[in-house]
Amino acid sequence: MKIPHQRFTRTLLSLALSLTVAASAVPAVLAEGPADPAPYLNPAGTANGKKVLFDNTHGQTAGAADWVINGGFSDFAEGIAAAGYYVKELRKSTPITLDDLKGYDVFIIPEANIPYKTTEQAAMLQYVQGGGSIFFISDHYNADRNKNRWDSSEAFNGYRRGAWTDPAKGMSTEERASAAMQGVASTDWLATNFGVRFRYNALGDINATVIVSPEQSLGITRGVKSVAMHAGSTIAITDPAKAKGIVYLPATSQSWGNAVDKGVYAGGGIAEGPYAAISKVGKGKAAFIGDSSPVEDITPRYLREETGAAKTTYDGYKEQDDATLLINVVNWLAKKESYTKLSQISGLKLDSPTPLLTSGPENEIPQQSVEPQAEPWAAPAAGYKWWDPSTFKAGSYGK
Repeated sequence: MKIPHQRFTRTLLSLALSLTVAASAVPAVLAEGPADPAPYLNPAGTANGKKVLFDNTHGQTAGAADWVINGGFSDFAEGIAAAGYYVKELRKSTPITLDDLKGYDVFIIPEANIPYKTTEQAAMLQYVQGGGSIFFISDHYNADRNKNRWDSSEAFNGYRRGAWTDPAKGMSTEERASAAMQGVASTDWLATNFGVRFRYNALGDINATVIVSPEQSLGITRGVKSVAMHAGSTIAITDPAKAKGIVYLPATSQSWGNAVDKGVYAGGGIAEGPYAAISKVGKGKAAFIGDSSPVEDITPRYLREETGAAKTTYDGYKEQDDATLLINVVNWLAKKESYTKLSQISGLKLDSPTPLLTSGPENEIPQQSVEPQAEPWAAPAAGYKWWDPSTFKAGSYGK
């Protein structure tokens, strides 16, 4: 679903890795699934005693995505390990529970394509309120990689655009009855609890160069002058006492070429909402970014679950100051701090709420949102069922 962007040359790829990956180097045709041991990386250099967990339970390898620590997110995972962290993948076929999370300092969710159940939302919120932190990595609206009508912005926000009264709107009887859709309910979960909501916009290839100063970003933007976007979204600040933008786009009218509405909601800039943001909730924290492009690299591990075709990913982690921002975010998330809201920090300038659109196809009132175009964006391949790994092609994750 991404517009291809500049590829970068690597000389040694992962052959010179000094990090230990628990899973053996298995060719893609012998791919793993949830029942196989999860990969992990030990800290490189001096260990800081902290642990990071990556979600791989909600369609993180669907379509062209390969957002796993031994695949298309390996550069990011290795960067975290190089900063002293232990890194592991969450690999299971049952819902996320608090027990899965509570042993980790940071939980990173790369572009979920299967909605979270209310029990999972409750577990994540309890985890954060108790001192854990979550990094939500989203994408543009309609980046629906498994063609189940849900994209990552919707999965994170807690409701599907144009389907408030029925999260399974348009699904077949079999889809609706699948285990993946049980316990899913429409709520404004992210805004209610974290003070942000991913907007359903879809912007194009843009370098985000409006960077909040380190003094006003709690140090997270130190060393950051530009962050790349290649078809992404922005974030609405709904509760400035909890949440704050740290990276913004410049003024722009450049929408993603396949946007189903006007794509750019407010001409870019501050009014478009931040590209990256942070939040303080109870004893824990959260961070948000509206595109997976800055995080990915060119080493996909698996084949496409729908077709068995090879995946093409890009070297976004090495672009602009993407890596610097991402590692700074993880370091901030992993730091335990006693304040429970951003409004409690002396000298920190709070944001104003992001102005929202309240009419037309872009209506951002959750209960009034509309589906601008029939979903899914394309018909699934014959025999492919996003909710049933037994239908996935050989070499994909889960088969």
